[in-house]
Amino acid sequence: MLRKRFEPAEIELALTRAHREQVHGPAPERVGHRTVVRVLRVDRIGAERIVEVIVVAWDPVDAVILPADMITSCVGISEEELPGKRFMARVNIHARSSEELFFENFELAPEVPGSWLSKL
Repeated sequence: MLRKRFEPAEIELALTRAHREQVHGPAPERVGHRTVVRVLRVDRIGAERIVEVIVVAWDPVDAVILPADMITSCVGISEEELPGKRFMARVNIHARSSEELFFENFELAPEVPGSWLSKL
């Protein structure tokens, strides 16, 4: 992927990476692994509903923002039900930045047993 404004050297680098991936397979940062994705909250940016999520195996602290329908279209629950839910998804957990992350195959994760959660 290239930004609208790019340097010519970026095209050469992108083509080199694409060729390498075609010959040797995807680089580790481009391979999706099944991992837990936890929804913190649902919000709105303009007209678009977004979710703030934690990708546990990528960075258990920093949240990532996704379109809400990326999840709801896969699992069949409403946006209002998303906060606090955990999902399993294929994510390229070796990505160097949140901009490089991709998500696919969301499914609802089993509920965490209440005895596993700390009592506050």
